[in-house]
Amino acid sequence: MPSTPQSPVAIPPPDEAQVWFDFDGTLSQRDVLDDVVDKFAVDDSWKPVLEDWYAGRIGSFEILDKMMDVVRVTDAQLAEFLDSMSVDPGAVSLYRRLDGLNVPMTVLSDGVDVFISHVLGHAGLDHIRVRSNTILRRGDRMKLACPYRDPECESHAAHCKCGSMKKLGVHGRQNIYVGDGRSDLCAARKADIVFAKTALADCLEREGRPFIPFQTLCDVEETLASAWEDSREPTDLRRG
Repeated sequence: MPSTPQSPVAIPPPDEAQVWFDFDGTLSQRDVLDDVVDKFAVDDSWKPVLEDWYAGRIGSFEILDKMMDVVRVTDAQLAEFLDSMSVDPGAVSLYRRLDGLNVPMTVLSDGVDVFISHVLGHAGLDHIRVRSNTILRRGDRMKLACPYRDPECESHAAHCKCGSMKKLGVHGRQNIYVGDGRSDLCAARKADIVFAKTALADCLEREGRPFIPFQTLCDVEETLASAWEDSREPTDLRRG
């Protein structure tokens, strides 16, 4: 976590808030897409491209397209593997709190809808709205499809999350974004409140943008619960 000074931030009350979640590594305990590729890729031809992704020389579409192209897995093998994937330990409790307070929530993912819906359904979270990439299946092969890709996306992502946030957002509500990766940047830059960890936190810190650090969604729920139970107390915010 960053070790920079903290400043107070006003988290909007439930009736003025909407929450957006990344999936891989945020709602899910592990990066499900990466794990599928690690398990079922027939070769390592995608790995050199991964270095370009880490270095920011390419966007996520290029690396995800390469990854999906080398995966070979049957529906039964995929379902069995996805059954082993878990959501974050705080995901169910946070969902129940937000749902009970009628706070709109949406998953914005640069991952794959089939993977996401399976893992969320297994955890009883299949009612959360999801917007993500998808795949076309031909036998045991996968082909990436990105209906929400935007060439103008600031993150150069396969799924432009800030575009989806603008399209799906409830007018008049402030945006709370929760994420962990570089593909979250475009949405995080435009959100009112950001909970960030790992790569997203590093990027925001470098840019000098404010965020609330977290380790698990238990931390996110605790912060929101504290703010909503006593709106007079400011919440600690990290600033890069």
